[in-house]
Amino acid sequence: MTALIMTRHGETRMSQRGFRKTDLEVLLAHGTDIGRNRIMLRRRDAAELIRDLKKQIAKIERLTGKVLIVVEGRIVTAYHQTTPVRPAFRGVRQQGSPEAGTGGHGR
Repeated sequence: MTALIMTRHGETRMSQRGFRKTDLEVLLAHGTDIGRNRIMLRRRDAAELIRDLKKQIAKIERLTGKVLIVVEGRIVTAYHQTTPVRPAFRGVRQQGSPEAGTGGHGR
């Protein structure tokens, strides 16, 4: 889909009706084209999105406490961390992120 332009009328109506700009992202990404230039988030669309998000949440919960050892772009091993650890670098979140420091693997 091409980039959409918000009209002044659209901004006014969204504001009056309690729509947020982030609501547009959800409607456009997950809504259904119901014809006549209209996109609607139907109950079926919402149920499917909620089901997918619940699966993602379950996966995140299952992976909490799991560790990958990554060296020079290669996964060396994986394990369950059983004792609390502190990252070697503050702010380490992702392999190769600018905040990760040298190496980016938090060791």
